[in-house]
Amino acid sequence: LYQNLTTPNTVIYEGSRPTVDVDTVANSNDGQPMTPEQLYAANLASCVGITVNTTVNIFGQTTTSAASGSGFVLTQDGYIVTNFHIIQGGVSLNVSMLSSTANYDAKLVGYDEELDLAVLKIEAQGLTPARLGSSDQLSVGDSVYAIGNPMGYLHGTMTEGIISSPTRTIQVDGKDMNLLQTSAALNSGNSGGALTNAYGQVVGITSAKITGVENDTVIEGLGLVIPINDTIPFLNQMIHTGQSFRPSLGILCQEVQMDDTSGVYVVSTTADTPAHEALLEGDVILAANGVDTPTLYALTRVLNDTGVGNQVELSVLRDGGVLSISITLYDRLT
Repeated sequence: LYQNLTTPNTVIYEGSRPTVDVDTVANSNDGQPMTPEQLYAANLASCVGITVNTTVNIFGQTTTSAASGSGFVLTQDGYIVTNFHIIQGGVSLNVSMLSSTANYDAKLVGYDEELDLAVLKIEAQGLTPARLGSSDQLSVGDSVYAIGNPMGYLHGTMTEGIISSPTRTIQVDGKDMNLLQTSAALNSGNSGGALTNAYGQVVGITSAKITGVENDTVIEGLGLVIPINDTIPFLNQMIHTGQSFRPSLGILCQEVQMDDTSGVYVVSTTADTPAHEALLEGDVILAANGVDTPTLYALTRVLNDTGVGNQVELSVLRDGGVLSISITLYDRLT
């Protein structure tokens, strides 16, 4: 499912971006659980297959090849989400609806290589956006279902499994990713597709799996999925601007545990950033916007949700007391 990443060659979307009336949001996992048949019927119209055409020059001869993946609809006017590694290196993109024979040429709106996310645009109206649930509410043992396009030709395949772990830090291509682990069968072509909960809501984007043999043991049932809550700030940013972002304070930091207190320890601040002089070496960030931040992951999530140009309210342990410090976030990608 996952391979080494390169800068994509796909054509960037050049049309005027339609006004997005509402941002993509995660809803609470409530309502009535669905049967697998009801869940499939409710979600298939939102799921798509993606074909990526690439060209390779070998000994002066240009060869065309195609790769396949999955995705799902974000807005009724044609924004689609998938994995970055699906569209990397492509020269043309095609999106096919898994519920019909309709297919569309697609353009790349924006991507984030580090997070393995890409947003595409097709010229269509009246599509059925996926209903999003909350990946934060998942627990081990919850039923989940993957709908996608495995092998590139098994259109609309659904597989069933459980959440094996709601928080798994896995190193993928040399970088740590915080992922869901599932026992639902994922195969080549499933990448970028929807993982839904029992309420028919998408709670993750299927991304990778661990395969092979380790210590003479065949590895099976280790599917990895990007939590939907982690993707929402970036998907909205890409839909509206065509660019990703990294809301940041401007600190070098590490996790720290002191007696019963966990937080993010400020090692140093970077000159000409909002944190410089506002935070000091040795400060410990205990919470941000009222959310406890015992880990770097927890702090980063709050910063991403807050967004560039907005203020984050930090609770900071300094010299035995707790201070409230407001800092306006900047974008470290610019």
